[in-house]
Amino acid sequence: MFDFIHASAATDRTRSFRRNVWIFYVLKFVWGLRWGTLLPIVLLFFLERGISITGFMLLMASLNLSSVAAELPTGLFADRFSRKWSIFVGALLGCGGILVLVFAVDYYFMLVGFMAVGIGAAFASGADIALFYDSIKGAGWEGKSQPLLARALAVENIGMVSGMFLTGLIVSRTGLVGPFWGSAAALLAAAVITLTFAEPPVGRDRPAPSRTTTFREKSRDYFGRLKATIQTVTRNPELLALAIVYVVMMRVHFLTERPFAGPHLTDLG
Repeated sequence: MFDFIHASAATDRTRSFRRNVWIFYVLKFVWGLRWGTLLPIVLLFFLERGISITGFMLLMASLNLSSVAAELPTGLFADRFSRKWSIFVGALLGCGGILVLVFAVDYYFMLVGFMAVGIGAAFASGADIALFYDSIKGAGWEGKSQPLLARALAVENIGMVSGMFLTGLIVSRTGLVGPFWGSAAALLAAAVITLTFAEPPVGRDRPAPSRTTTFREKSRDYFGRLKATIQTVTRNPELLALAIVYVVMMRVHFLTERPFAGPHLTDLG
């Protein structure tokens, strides 16, 4: 009797982790959509509000610095408490930061918005892939981890490219602020999607390392993972093709719609 209950519970867990994999694809599509809607117009949006290119670069620097500074504490939160809730908090912070940018009229409030987006990205960064890998392991699909991850990254690229196509339609109807609302909606949808994940076991049940890892070993592990990532991309024709198409589209976009060559150049002296 107890063996039957135990087997039934194990089967349910396996199904929930397999369901996680498919939900993750939806999350990655929405995740790509939120960036794709902003990339074509984000600089124009701030130029229209009177922010110089230098001012915009400082805003972007605040986003990157806040994301880097938050990587370690947010990573500890995800590893010790919950990867699911780390992604959820990251999506909400990103949504809140974008809404701040929609309504901000003061440069310092814009800094707050960019920093919120950066910290939100740090909360989600790594936690989503860790949850994905743990779900693959729980589903018994360890041997399929590379093609499954490649498919997830391809879905994210499709979402990003789709967002870039949608941006033109949105701007024609709402102006430059529309894509920001679309990106915020995508992040809110990502937060809702995250709630449907089954939480895999977090690192609390893993045995503690018997000795401290040296910097050389950490560096070797980092470059080993980087090499494995590059191999995953280059060995998957579909992912490689999508990456090439995405890069070509981005280059064509910046060469043909470059904001520096537009009327804003006269305002910059």
